[in-house]
Amino acid sequence: MGMAASQARLLMLTARIHDTEYQAQMIQNAKLQLATQEDEVYRKYNEALDATTLTITNSNNEIIPANFLNLCGARSINNGLNTNYILRTGDSDQLVLPNEIYQGYKDFGGTDPYSFAMYMMGVDSEDTETAENEYCDENDELSGMRDQLHEKLLLLEEVCEQEGLAKCIEEGQDLRSSLPSKDNPKKYEAAKKIADDYKESLAAYKNKLYSNKSGAEKIYDKATNGEGEKFDYAKFNYYLRYGMLIKQEEGIEYCVPESDYPEDFATDNELLQQMLKSGRLIIDTVEIGKDGKLADEATSVASNNSLSYTQTTDIDKSAYAKAEAEYEYAMKKIDKKDKQYDMELNKLETERTALTKEYDSVKKVIQDNIERTFGIFS
Repeated sequence: MGMAASQARLLMLTARIHDTEYQAQMIQNAKLQLATQEDEVYRKYNEALDATTLTITNSNNEIIPANFLNLCGARSINNGLNTNYILRTGDSDQLVLPNEIYQGYKDFGGTDPYSFAMYMMGVDSEDTETAENEYCDENDELSGMRDQLHEKLLLLEEVCEQEGLAKCIEEGQDLRSSLPSKDNPKKYEAAKKIADDYKESLAAYKNKLYSNKSGAEKIYDKATNGEGEKFDYAKFNYYLRYGMLIKQEEGIEYCVPESDYPEDFATDNELLQQMLKSGRLIIDTVEIGKDGKLADEATSVASNNSLSYTQTTDIDKSAYAKAEAEYEYAMKKIDKKDKQYDMELNKLETERTALTKEYDSVKKVIQDNIERTFGIFS
C-alpha cells in the first residue's frame, strides 16, 4: 500500500471511528432521556393511585361518581339516593338546572309544579287538569277541599273586585300584585289574609291529590287514557322537585342551565369537585315533606353522609386499571427502546473495535513504510 493511499485510509478510519463514537454518545444521551421518561411515567402512575374522587353512596351502599348528572340530573332517579341534591351558583345563589328541566319549564309556560311534572312525562296541562277533576269526583274528601277552594277564590275576587284575579291565581302569579292598594290598609290586609289562606289551601289540595303513588298514577292514567308509558313515581317526584324549586325561585329567569358551564360539566367528576372546592358552586339538599312543602338547605361534603372525597375506592377501579395499563404500556415501550439502543451500542462497539484494529494496522503500515523509506535514503 502506498504512502498516500495509506494516509487516506487512515483519515477515513479516523473519521469513521469518531462517527461511531458520536453515535454511541447520542444513544447514551437517549438512554438517559428514557430514564427521565420512566420517572415521569411512574410519577403519573402514582398520581392516579393517590387521586381523590368525589363520590356518593346510594341506598345500596354502592359508590358512584358525584358528577352533575348523578347528583342532580336524570341519572339520580335510578341511583336510589338517600338524599336529593341540587347545585347553586356560589356568587348569586342561582339554581343550576339540567338542560332538560330548563328547556322543559320554558316550553311548559305555567308555574304549577304538579302540572309541570306531568308535562315532563308527556301529559298536556289541560289533560292533567281534567284528570285531576275526574279523580277528585271519585273522592269525597278531595271534592270537599275543591269546593272550599272555589268558595275562597270567589271571596277573594269579591274583596279584590278584579275579574282577572282567578286567572292570575291559576297561573301562579304573585297575588300581592293583584291585591287592593296598600293605601286602603283594612281592605289590603283582609284581601291578603284571604289570598294567603287560598294559597295554603290550594297547596294542600294539590298535595292531597298527588301525595301517594296511587293517586298520582291514577291521575296520570286518566290524563293519558291509559295509553301512556308505565307510570314512574320516582321520575314524577324528580320533575316535581324541580318544578317546586323553580317556582320558589320566582321563575326560570332566576335559574341557569347546565349548558352555561363547560361542555363536559354534566359528566366530569373532577370539574365539579374543583368548582365545589373553589366555591363557584355550592351544594344543597332538597326534600318534599308529607305536607307537600319543600325543604331546601345547604350541605357540604364534610357534613353529608352520602358524599365523600374518596381515595381510590371501587369507583376508581376503571381509572386505576387505565393508569396501570398506561403505565405498563409506556414501560414496555421504554424497555423495548432501551433494548434497541443496547443493540445499536453493541453494533457500534463491534464496528469501533474493528475500525480501531484496522486503524492500528494501517498506522503500523505507514510507520513501517516511513522507517523503510528513511532506511533507503540514510
